[in-house]
Amino acid sequence: MRTRSQKNIQTALMLLALGVFSNILFSQTANESVDMSDITTITSPSPKFKHIYLQSHKGLPRFGAQNMYHKLNERGGVIGIDRVKNDLVKQSYQNYFNLLFMKFLSTEYDDIDREYLTEVTYENRDNKKDINSKVVQANLHALALGLGSKSQVTQYFCDQEDGNCRFKRNWSGTRDDFEIQEKYAAYVKENLDDLRAWSKTLFKDNRLNAYWVHKYEFNPYGNPVLQYDFEKNGYWVDVYPSGRNHHQKGFQYHGDEAFFFEFLPETAYGNNHLNIMNDGNNFWPKMLLKLSPSDAEALVDRKTRNLYATFHVNIIFKEVNNSHAGLPQLTYTFHLTDPIITFYEDVELTQKLAEISLEQPIYKEN
Repeated sequence: MRTRSQKNIQTALMLLALGVFSNILFSQTANESVDMSDITTITSPSPKFKHIYLQSHKGLPRFGAQNMYHKLNERGGVIGIDRVKNDLVKQSYQNYFNLLFMKFLSTEYDDIDREYLTEVTYENRDNKKDINSKVVQANLHALALGLGSKSQVTQYFCDQEDGNCRFKRNWSGTRDDFEIQEKYAAYVKENLDDLRAWSKTLFKDNRLNAYWVHKYEFNPYGNPVLQYDFEKNGYWVDVYPSGRNHHQKGFQYHGDEAFFFEFLPETAYGNNHLNIMNDGNNFWPKMLLKLSPSDAEALVDRKTRNLYATFHVNIIFKEVNNSHAGLPQLTYTFHLTDPIITFYEDVELTQKLAEISLEQPIYKEN
């Protein structure tokens, strides 16, 4: 009988792999006819693996609220989606966070069984090496499916006799246990060391310079959520630099919230804002986004549905958290590297509206 801990591990491993199945057959040339002007590319070190494409802003990776490549009508309603680009970038974010998992679980990867897939049973449930091997084998499986070139996926996850990829969840693409073990061992021998070497090039010095984008609902149904303050000439907006508070999910899979979970400022303006956030009566501090009445009226007349704020941040890897049953959790801290928060009218971040400076903030009194 499996223990609760074993069930948690099994569930977590299944969730880790599920994200890669629907989009794995993109070839390395999938972006030839796609506009990549808003993309930063992490180049694959080998044709065996796909490049990684992350959305960018001002040349830096972009996280938080993202462009889902929706096609809109004149009123701003969604009428379709650029499926090719959406799928390409979505898979890349999954691959990116799986590579980070590989990088920062280097110790656990040292315990991997390179010949056989590890099973965790009642008898070995307390064997740390076996548990580590099971966890990282699931991560490797997700990377092999999601990051492998089309030829790699065909070689290791499709039945070589008939080319059938029906069982591509399995190594070898069959249900034959011997074939499964053989394909796994062959993949490890050919690719594991190359993947680990690539993963170590990410997050140089365990840091990443990036942008975090926060979405504000402004005028979703013709009735502004944010109310204009005619006395102060502006809108009061929550300025809460953390990924814990809102539905900011985009393509980021399981990693983005961890990036922005712990705000640890390294500047005077950042510490001042954190102190205000830590005030028990002001957990979501509101700041004045100054805008003239005429500009505010024009904003409403344009039927702008959402506003997007950009934060220039530095993300720092903290540690691996093994305190919960199931998958180890990567933990990070982040701080602001620029006091200026810029607001845009569009998810593409091309129509600048206004700015807030954390060095000269105007907070709303409770």
